[in-house]
Amino acid sequence: MPCFTSLDFDFPALVALGLLVALTAMRTWIWRQQRFPGKQAFSAAYFAMAWWLLAAGMELASTGPGCKLFWSRAAWPGIALLPTAWALFLYDFTNGDEHRDYDGRQRLRRLALLATGPALIGLLSLTDGWHHLFYTTQTRPIIVDGRMSLIYVHGPLFYVAVVYNYLCMMASLAIGLKAIWRSSPAFRGFFVVILGMTAAPIAGNLAYIIGGFTFFGVDPTPFLFSVVLGALGWLALNNRMMDINGIARYILFYDSRDPILITDPDAILVGYNPEAQRILGDALPKIGAPLSDMAELGPILARLRDIDRGDDIAPILCDDRAFDPRLRPIFNPLAATRASLGWLLTLVDITEQQHAATSLRLAAERAQEASQAKTQFVSTVSHELRTPLTSIQGALRLLDSPMFADLKPEAKRILRIAVNNADRLHGLIDDLLDLNRIEAGAMTFKREPVDLVGLLQEAAEATEGYSNSFSVSLQLSLLDTPLLVSGDYGRLMQVIANVLSNAFKFSRPGGTVTVTLERRDAMARISIIDDGIGIPEGAEDKVFGAFCQLDGSDTRKVSGSGLGLNIARRILEMHEGRIDYRSVADKGTTFFIDLPLPEDAPTAEQDPATVTHNSLAAKTA
Repeated sequence: MPCFTSLDFDFPALVALGLLVALTAMRTWIWRQQRFPGKQAFSAAYFAMAWWLLAAGMELASTGPGCKLFWSRAAWPGIALLPTAWALFLYDFTNGDEHRDYDGRQRLRRLALLATGPALIGLLSLTDGWHHLFYTTQTRPIIVDGRMSLIYVHGPLFYVAVVYNYLCMMASLAIGLKAIWRSSPAFRGFFVVILGMTAAPIAGNLAYIIGGFTFFGVDPTPFLFSVVLGALGWLALNNRMMDINGIARYILFYDSRDPILITDPDAILVGYNPEAQRILGDALPKIGAPLSDMAELGPILARLRDIDRGDDIAPILCDDRAFDPRLRPIFNPLAATRASLGWLLTLVDITEQQHAATSLRLAAERAQEASQAKTQFVSTVSHELRTPLTSIQGALRLLDSPMFADLKPEAKRILRIAVNNADRLHGLIDDLLDLNRIEAGAMTFKREPVDLVGLLQEAAEATEGYSNSFSVSLQLSLLDTPLLVSGDYGRLMQVIANVLSNAFKFSRPGGTVTVTLERRDAMARISIIDDGIGIPEGAEDKVFGAFCQLDGSDTRKVSGSGLGLNIARRILEMHEGRIDYRSVADKGTTFFIDLPLPEDAPTAEQDPATVTHNSLAAKTA
């Protein structure tokens, strides 16, 4: 076709084609490198601009009026697509909708919105040779500045297309105004620039339509749009407002609630963020002035050459807030020696942390004072109770002796209840005193070889009366030779007695508590097994807690201080041992007591022999 061959690429045509090449390269780079809301529509706007510039360049290069009219008609698909894509880009960009998950129907609607108007206008313009409703037959050539151009006489479809384009541009202006109103002050200036960029092509097009203003004899609008897209592309390439990373860095500096100051190597102020100005107020010097005279920051900045990161600087107080100064060197990225360009001083707000730390410290002090007061109170009361209780116990035992055998049966029953209660109260006082000694670190231990076989046999004899009171029998399954551990005989006896008494209390009447002893590698294991009610899951804290019982109500069936197993665990921990349990509801509980064996203990396996001690059977025989 002559319109593709009869071309004269003079300076105006080369300018248009040069802009086309530059915009195409910029669009390719942006598509590959940058991410920002509205990227798809922005790319469509670049494509439309390229189409329009190509048609404008070919129109400028054409030498005949027919070819100029052909390329003018061919430009309309791009002319209509550009404001459509621009409006859609501004909508996505100002609302951050680029990465929203659109379903199939939403994608079709967006595609229809982007393509329907431009496709229809392009079809009407490209068929203008048959209907002449875009450019009438009165369109004629004219010489402008020594080169051929055309005087276009527009038909009704031209004005329909113009109205469509202006509706899109008005929508763009409305979106820009809304973005200015909604955006934070830190970004408002950018959207003002966007609004100005949108208005510039509109002004150029109005000048062309109303006043006949041209650029080398053609519509100046595509050239103005190319400048706008180039400027936005430049912002994207420089990681400014079009890139999410650039926006994040912008926010970190300008919208930070922490004051940030930038100085040169000599502590001369170079820049600061709005929060620094708000917090420091009149105390902040002007740009270019030294910061060394500031009362709050001067001593810190004086140490710039002596510290690396500023982590050892004490917090400072300013505007009723506490700040932790953080100094960071700013290195020259082009210098291999990492020469310092200056310093970044960030005042990190730690007011809430300071308040929280103060509250925690005061709470800890009050808790420690309360604990000390509790310990002192329990110790004092226990000792004050112990002296008269000893006298009461002596008197009760005297009354319970053969000297007063002539007491009536009812009096003896009451006396026996009093003796048992006095013994129970004495045990509670002993537990309280033991707990205080353990918490104060004052409990002493006498380390000596302890035979666990003999210990368990003695514990069975010592608790015989207690087991009989619950109608529970005790069975021992021990080794036939001694098994020695290192520990305090009395304290280990206390542990076994506490666990046994717990097993007796929670066994069913007529039940059996079994005690076994076995050797497991370097540990001796004592198992105390009952067939009682069992322990619910997740109750370990209650089982081994101080003053805790599984049934803590006022109507519980068994009494006790709730300290026995807690003291047993603490004593075993001091022996490098441990206590734990395994329980099945309504079937019973097994408590395991593990104690370390001496390194020189015999390693030969011993055959266990069962020694049965049935206190209930002995009593009823």
